[in-house]
Amino acid sequence: MSPDNLHAIAEPGEFQGKPSLTLKWRADSAYPFSFGVTKARLILACLDQIKAFVAAHPQEGTGNRGQGRPAAQRQATAPEPAPGSGATGEIPWPEAQAQPAPTNDNTKPPC
Repeated sequence: MSPDNLHAIAEPGEFQGKPSLTLKWRADSAYPFSFGVTKARLILACLDQIKAFVAAHPQEGTGNRGQGRPAAQRQATAPEPAPGSGATGEIPWPEAQAQPAPTNDNTKPPC
């Protein structure tokens, strides 16, 4: 186990009557991550790929556990639009009505 994992917390629980697991860096973590048995099996099946992904990005996700990105990073990557510019990122209403409804495609193969 690496030093990064020493303080992680895994809490078993229940969601809608089914077993779940919640992962977080600290007890007061702002962004816990929960999943059930099916996703846990998928994570285990892809564990080697997940480890390789983390190893390939050693500087990502460090130093700010459970708090999201620091405000300075959020502003640097997503600046606020100028007031009255109309650049909100939202689709105008007539175009939004013409968009196809999203589909739930669960046919993707794991990993």
